Amino acid sequence: MLILQTARYLVKSYQAAKKGEKLSGLMQVLSPLKDSAFDPLAPSVMPPKPQTVADAVSLEYLERMLALRVLVLVKQVGERIEEMIKKEKAPFEKAFNAHALELEQAATCHILYFIFHHFKNHVERYQEDANCKRALGLLCAFWGASELARGQQWNGMLDRTSHRLVEEGVNHLLDQLRPDVVALVDAFDIPDSVLNSTLGRADGNVYEALYEGAKKSSLNKTVPFYGYEQVLKPHLDQDFLKLRGRPHPQLVEAMKQAKL
Repeated sequence: MLILQTARYLVKSYQAAKKGEKLSGLMQVLSPLKDSAFDPLAPSVMPPKPQTVADAVSLEYLERMLALRVLVLVKQVGERIEEMIKKEKAPFEKAFNAHALELEQAATCHILYFIFHHFKNHVERYQEDANCKRALGLLCAFWGASELARGQQWNGMLDRTSHRLVEEGVNHLLDQLRPDVVALVDAFDIPDSVLNSTLGRADGNVYEALYEGAKKSSLNKTVPFYGYEQVLKPHLDQDFLKLRGRPHPQLVEAMKQAKL
C-alpha cells in the first residue's frame, strides 16, 4: 500500500511535469517531460558512458543513472495509463490499478534514488572527518554500483560495456572497503545479546563460540550424536579448543628460542 501511495505521487508529478508546472525536490528529474517530444533515452540526453572503472563508480555517474531510471519508468507507465484512459475510456483508478506492477517498480526505483541521493549528499556536505568521509563515500559508491550491476529495469539505459565496467568497479570497491568493514559494522553498536551470533561476537573467539553453540544446539541434544565417532571426532582437535585462543605452548617455546 505504501509503495502504491508513492506511485500515486509519481503519477501526479508526471502529470504536473507534462503541464510545465514547477516541481520540487527530486521530482525535478521529471521536468523535461514538459516537452512532448522529449526522449530520455536519446544519446544526447543520456549520461556520458563511463570510459574507466573509476568513471563507472563515481558518485556523480551513479546518481545520474539512478535518476534516469526513475525518469524512464515514470514516463513509460504514465503514458500507458494515459493510453488506457484515452482508448478504453477507463476511469483513472481502473487504469492505475491495471498498471500496479509497473507502478510498484517505478516507485521502488524512486525510493532507491532517494536513498542514494541523500546518502551522497550527507557524505559530500556534512561529513567533516576525512577518514569517515572516505569510508562512507566508498560505501555509498558500492551501494549505488551494486544497484546498477544487479538491479532491475536497466534495459536500454545501461549498455554491455558500461555494465561490465560497473561490475569491475563493485569488485574494486570491495577491495577498498575491506579494511573498514569491521569498523562500519561495529558503528551500529549492536550488543552480542541482540546480535545472537556465534560468528559476530565482540570477543572474536569464533571457533570456541561455534563449538559451544553446536553443543547447545537443539539438533545436538544427544551427545555423542549419530556420526560423531565416525565423522567429527577424528577431525576434532580437543587440545586446540582447550587453548581458548591462546598460543600453543610449543609455539611459545619456539618463539622464545628464535629470539635467542
